[in-house]
Amino acid sequence: MIKLFTDSAADMPREYFDRYGVSVIPFGISYGDEVYHTDFYDLRPDEFYRRCIEIDAWPKTSQPAAAQYEDKFRPALEEGHDVFCLCITSKFSGSYQSGVMAMNKLKEEFPERKILVMDSRRCTAQQGYLVYQACLMIEDGIDFDGLVSQMEAVRDGCFTFFSVGSLEYLRKGGRLGKASALLGSLLNIKPIISFTDAELKPHSKVRGTKNSIAEIVKALNKSAGEIKDKYTAMVFVSNMHEEGAVLFKELKASGFDPVHNWNIGPVVGAHLGPTGYAAGLLLKYEGQKVF
Repeated sequence: MIKLFTDSAADMPREYFDRYGVSVIPFGISYGDEVYHTDFYDLRPDEFYRRCIEIDAWPKTSQPAAAQYEDKFRPALEEGHDVFCLCITSKFSGSYQSGVMAMNKLKEEFPERKILVMDSRRCTAQQGYLVYQACLMIEDGIDFDGLVSQMEAVRDGCFTFFSVGSLEYLRKGGRLGKASALLGSLLNIKPIISFTDAELKPHSKVRGTKNSIAEIVKALNKSAGEIKDKYTAMVFVSNMHEEGAVLFKELKASGFDPVHNWNIGPVVGAHLGPTGYAAGLLLKYEGQKVF
C-alpha cells in the first residue's frame, strides 16, 4: 500500500487531507517571537490573512527539517507501506531537499520499501491539486511505479498566471522596492505573472482588476490552445474571494471547466500577501490515464 505525504505549502481543503489520509509535514510561520505550524490545525488561512492586515510584523516562513520528514515517514514504513511525498517547488524552498535527505537515510534502513520524494515544481493550490490527483490514482489501485510516471506527466502539464490587488504586500515581503510599489499603486497597475517551468516570469502589466482578470483568462486560453478539454482549470486566491468568483465565472464563460476554487494558504501567502488571485491549468487524470 502507498502512503501519501506532502508539505504544508500544498493548499488543498482540509477535508480532502482527512478523507484520503494524506500526512502533512508543516512549515513554520513566525510573527516575531510567535511561531505557528501550518498544518491546518494551528493557523488557518482566514486567521493568517487577518493577522497580515492587522499586525505590523510581517510573517516569515521556515522550511521543514529532514528530521520532521523522518518522523513522519518512519511509522508508515514500519507498518509496511511504501512512501510517496510531493513537495513545494525546490526553486522556492529547501523543503524538497529536506525530504530527499530523509529519503536517502530511510532507504538504508528500509531497503525493501519504495520511497520517493518528488519536486512538484508547483506550489499552493496547484501543488494541492497534484496531491489530490495522486489520491485518485492510489484509490484506483495504481502501483508505485505507475504513480510516479503519471504524477510526472500531470506535474509537467501545468500553466499558472496570477496578479495582486495591492503591490504593498509584495514590498513588505521583500519582492518589490518601495518606489515601484508606490508608483504601481498610484497608477493602479496590476502585474500579470506567469509561473512557468517552476519559475516566476513577468507576463504583462494592465490597469485595474477587471483588466487583470481578462488578461489571465486570455493567457490561459492561449496556453491551452485547441485542447481545452484535456485540462482542469482552477482558481486560487489568498483573501480575494470576490475576484476569485469573477475569475471562476470568466473561465467558465471562455469554455474552461473550472472545478475548484481554493485558498492560497499561509506558506505562499507570507510572500504574496492577502491580495493575490490566480488561475491555472492542469492535465486531467481519468482512471489510470493522464490526458
